Amino acid sequence: MLIGRGFNSLSYMQRAAALISGHDVSWHIYYFGDHDADGVQAYRCAKRQLEEWLPDSSLHFERPAVTLEQIEEFSLPTRPQKESSSNAKAWGEKPCVELDALTNDQLKGLVRTCVERHMPRKVWLALKAEEETERTQIRQWGGDHDLRI
Repeated sequence: MLIGRGFNSLSYMQRAAALISGHDVSWHIYYFGDHDADGVQAYRCAKRQLEEWLPDSSLHFERPAVTLEQIEEFSLPTRPQKESSSNAKAWGEKPCVELDALTNDQLKGLVRTCVERHMPRKVWLALKAEEETERTQIRQWGGDHDLRI
């Protein structure tokens, strides 16, 4: 797993391409980012670079958050577009929302949905059962605290 922030450096993207090129599998790349001019442009830039460097790879890109639909569904707070952004003019009057406007539970749900798509249901259920067993053991050792992660 690689995690980037904003516009990734060329060396970071080269490391990502090297990691991907070393494996003959389908890659699903999920970009969780701000819904603003720079957030969308950072996604497009990363996608374009990887597609150019890895034209024969099986790359699947998706931007699960933040979307216009989520802004409405979750009533996310908007903010003005950053005027310092070189991409601001093209963005126009669209709403701007930062990724951290999503609650932890909303973000975890979105990530879980992405992960579950690629994991057989039996494996997912086995992992959930193991997790609950570990939570029970921790409660026995350290008291009954809220162990939500």
